[in-house]
Amino acid sequence: MTYRCTERTEPGQPVLLLALAVRNHHPNTEWARDGSFQCLVEDVEHSFHAAWLRTGSGENSDVFLCWGAEGQWLMDAECCLKTRTPTGAECTIYRGHPGRCKWAYVDPPQVAADAMADQFMRDLYGRRGAPMPEGP
Repeated sequence: MTYRCTERTEPGQPVLLLALAVRNHHPNTEWARDGSFQCLVEDVEHSFHAAWLRTGSGENSDVFLCWGAEGQWLMDAECCLKTRTPTGAECTIYRGHPGRCKWAYVDPPQVAADAMADQFMRDLYGRRGAPMPEGP
C-alpha cells in the first residue's frame, strides 16, 4: 500500500505576504482554509514538497505552496488531471509530480476521518426505524 507524504509546513512571512498580495488582485479565487499545509505527493523520494494553496491563473492550473532545502516558494502549475478511469476523479497534483497520482495512494488522516463520519452516520441513522439519508 502506498501513502501520502506526511510533511507539513506553515507559510513563512515572505510567502505569506506574496500570497496575500496575489489575493488582493484575484479576490474571486478559491483558497486553502488551513494554516498548516500537508504535502500532496505520494510518500516517495521527491526533491520538494507541494501543497495546494489556491486556484491558478489558467483554466487547469493551481498555485502550490512549495518547500524544501531552498526554503518556501509559490508555483503556479498545470494540474496533472490524469484519471484512473474515463469517469474517475482527476489528479489535482501538479503535472509531472513524482510518485503516483492522488487517487492511487492512501491518505491515512482522510481515511480515519471518513471512517469516523461513517460510524457517526451508522450511530445516528442505523437504529431500528430511523430513516437513512439518501446518498449521492
